Amino acid sequence: MRKIILGITIILFCFLSFSFADEADRQISKYTTAGTLQIKTSAGEVFGLTIIAAAANGWIALYDASSNSNITSSTEPKIEIQTATQYNSAIKDFPEGFNFYDGIYMEGTNVKAVIYYR
Repeated sequence: MRKIILGITIILFCFLSFSFADEADRQISKYTTAGTLQIKTSAGEVFGLTIIAAAANGWIALYDASSNSNITSSTEPKIEIQTATQYNSAIKDFPEGFNFYDGIYMEGTNVKAVIYYR
């Protein structure tokens, strides 16, 4: 009887751990120091953005575009963060995900960034 209860308990923990892992594994992170970068070429969601200014006036902008050829002077960024002082950080979280339909493209200056997306 003990072996049966132990077996059932192990099976339940296995299934519960998969459900938690699925939620945690839904995001990918990308670390970058580049000025412009193609994050994703197809539709996706951004769950968070963390930046650290490498110099004064560091900023980053995320566009709903698959490449820089889709960005013109009139294109508005979907997400933009700026810090005024070197080594300051800024964080934006979107727990439900912020939708990008064409792709995720980043521009930035004087910044180190981590982008959490799917």
